[in-house]
Amino acid sequence: MKKVFIHLISDSTGDTLISIARAVFSQFDDIETKEYLWTLVLSERQLEKAVELIDKRGGVVLHTLAKRELTEELERQCKNRGVLCLNALDHLVSRVSEYIHSEPNPSPGKQHVLDEEYMKKIDAINFTIAHDDGQYTENMREAEIIIVGPSRTSKSPTSMYLAYRGHKAANIPFVMGTKFPQI
Repeated sequence: MKKVFIHLISDSTGDTLISIARAVFSQFDDIETKEYLWTLVLSERQLEKAVELIDKRGGVVLHTLAKRELTEELERQCKNRGVLCLNALDHLVSRVSEYIHSEPNPSPGKQHVLDEEYMKKIDAINFTIAHDDGQYTENMREAEIIIVGPSRTSKSPTSMYLAYRGHKAANIPFVMGTKFPQI
């Protein structure tokens, strides 16, 4: 089995890169991957740290850097080392740009704006954490979703997934002989 080192370099959270890398590399059967994630890379100094590891490990570099200078420097460094370096969004952005006849205006972290939707998601996550496993039933009526089930049936992870999607979720364990809380 071949081992492939994947260096994910982002000027934001890296969530997009992680998803793209896993989707791409899951298409290959005979490889084992090791991911190295570099987030909030906004300067050449930060980029140098990633390049040091790339120099030691080799592998594939995927990035979503918006700053042209950083992109060019990373691509130059990778080319000098014989390492494959790909901008994970470049082709998609340029195709969309052609189609809608508009030039992109890239900037780091643009998709993670602290808007109303983001605040709703954070509120849902806080609510879900507070209402895990039948806790804090006083305001459980605010829940959009209540999951009931026996222990060890993934109620908490499911609730957190729903919260991440912006839904206030609570979960209550079903225990024989125990009454449900009054909501």
